[in-house]
Amino acid sequence: MNGVEFLKLLGDTRAFTQSAELIEQESRRLKAKPGDLSPIGGLTSWPSHRVWESLKTASHFNLGIALELRLKCLLQLHGMTPCKSQLLSVHFDHLWNSQSSTAVKLEDLFRQATSNHPFKLEAFLTAYSPKVAVGPRNRPLNSLKKFLVYMDEDVELFKKRYSWETSMNNEWQYYLDNLNAFFEFIDTTEKLAIGIAQDKGIVR
Repeated sequence: MNGVEFLKLLGDTRAFTQSAELIEQESRRLKAKPGDLSPIGGLTSWPSHRVWESLKTASHFNLGIALELRLKCLLQLHGMTPCKSQLLSVHFDHLWNSQSSTAVKLEDLFRQATSNHPFKLEAFLTAYSPKVAVGPRNRPLNSLKKFLVYMDEDVELFKKRYSWETSMNNEWQYYLDNLNAFFEFIDTTEKLAIGIAQDKGIVR
C-alpha cells in the first residue's frame, strides 16, 4: 500500500460514515414526532413506520461499508491481502489470526466507544402483519466480533441493501437505535490506522 491508496481508503471510509450519520439524523427526526412511529408492528403509522425502517437499512448499510473499508485498510497496513469475502467477521478473523496486536486494540476501542455511547437493538417486523410464529430474538453485542457477526447475519451487506427485500419473510429484524458508538469507533480506529501508516513510512 502506498500513501495515495491509504489516503483514498481513509477518504472513502469517511464518506460512507458521514452518509450513515446524515441518514441517522433524519431517522431521529422522524421518530421524534409524537405518535408517529412504533418500530414493532405491522403497518403502524404508515408511511413513517416503513420510511424509518428504510432509513435504518440505509444507515446500517453505509456503516457496514465503512467498517469493511477500515478492516481492509488495517489488513493492508499489516502486509496482508484482504480476502474476497464480504463478511466483516471474516476480515476481522484474518486480522486476529495474524498475531498482530491491532485486533486486540480494535476490541479495546470498541468497548470504550460502546461504554461512552450505550445503545440497544430495536426489533422491527419485516411483514405486512404483526402475526408471526416466533418472537424477536435478542443477541448480545458486547464485543467487536459479536457486532460484526450481527452485521453479517442481520444487515447482510453481502446480499441486501434495501428493506423491501425482506418484507415478505414475516420475520424480525434488529436495528441499532443509534450509531454514535460506531461513529466514535470509526474515528478512533482512523487514528490507529494513521499511527501505523506513519510508523511504516507510508504517510508523514
